[in-house]
Amino acid sequence: MTAEVAVLNRHAIALAADSAVTVHGQKVFNTANKIFALSHVEPVAVMVYGSGDLLGVPWEVLAKLYREHLGQSAPDALEAYVDGLLQFLGHLARSGRLFGESDQESHLCAGVAIVFDLIRDRVDRAVDRRLAKGALSSDDVLGLVAGQVRQLHHASRSAALRPSVTEATERDLSRAYRAAIVGIAQGVFERLPLNEAVTDHLVEVGIAAFTRAWLPSLPLTSGVVVAGYGASDVFPRLRHLEIHGILGGHLLYDHRLNVDISTRDSARVVPFAQQQMVYRFMEGIDPDYRDFIEDEFAEVWAKSLRAVLHGITELTREQREHYSTVAASQAEAELRRYLARLREYGRTHFADPVMDMVSSLPKDELGDLAESLVNLTSLRHRLSSELETVGGPVDVAVISKGDGLVWIKRKHYFRGELNPQFLARYARRGHDGTTER
Repeated sequence: MTAEVAVLNRHAIALAADSAVTVHGQKVFNTANKIFALSHVEPVAVMVYGSGDLLGVPWEVLAKLYREHLGQSAPDALEAYVDGLLQFLGHLARSGRLFGESDQESHLCAGVAIVFDLIRDRVDRAVDRRLAKGALSSDDVLGLVAGQVRQLHHASRSAALRPSVTEATERDLSRAYRAAIVGIAQGVFERLPLNEAVTDHLVEVGIAAFTRAWLPSLPLTSGVVVAGYGASDVFPRLRHLEIHGILGGHLLYDHRLNVDISTRDSARVVPFAQQQMVYRFMEGIDPDYRDFIEDEFAEVWAKSLRAVLHGITELTREQREHYSTVAASQAEAELRRYLARLREYGRTHFADPVMDMVSSLPKDELGDLAESLVNLTSLRHRLSSELETVGGPVDVAVISKGDGLVWIKRKHYFRGELNPQFLARYARRGHDGTTER
């Protein structure tokens, strides 16, 4: 995981990212670069989190390939950079230049194994519950597997297809990768005999993990944030994508968030990846803690109503059931109003005052705020018993219409005084009106 923040107002946009990268789920290096210039001409940058590569090709390489592809062209709007990046990646996917068929199948198998392990965990818990009541036959276990698969199959088929996928494409992918998915299923479910119906559903579920937006992002997913200005943009803009991989030459992605600063919407603070500490700062409460309080409050309210009604001994059973239904309906409406007021209080007394100040911050203060929010998340991880998946130096870039992309903080893996040729080359590009990362 990682922590990244974008802070926008009418003057500029600041991007900040930590340097932590987790290898094999247990080793953390604080050396990753996550912010890159995306244009030689216009002030546009890309910030990445989640998976640091696309089918083994680092995002730093892909960003620089796209930058060279753009050359001196300057699209009018930020949207054109996003569309161009997706088209560029789609072309690479179809051409096989960087992403071979074996790479695509390996990517698929890794994701399908994660989904099937989820099913297996659910089945194991169901088996343990049933064993507490008596012995189970292999048919019983197969029935539990079929039930879990049917639930996920229904959920996946109910979800929308991703932008680059049609139902015909999905069927083609199911046929093309069926053997690979069946092999994963046999490995995960071991000697359990899977009938044809369950196998068919497993194949469709495995493909849907990539083609449909129905699961939380897999560890293989890359978050991609494109931010800055097109040639005609007056205020900064931001586009948030999730790239899920490549299958059958199709780039699989979702559009997640659009942010457009204007005279009416003059400031935004947008966290990515590890977001809890930013929300605590902005709203005065952790989102998970708030959700827990709301759920517990609803449960206490419902129990109190039932206790009151059951304590009125004069009521008949029919009257008690009637009043329970009426009271539950009224209580639910009141609870919704209460929770809405609670959230409105948080916005009014915590978030809005911060946003009022953010809207007026100068460029250097934007960078300081973005860096501080990332450091806050890093500190929280350092003081916990969890793996420190957020940390290391924080890279900070500020992008404005007049000054372009300016690095406030930027780590190097080498000492500048020992590499004058690099600095000279960088300076020459700067004099030519270009920016590099």
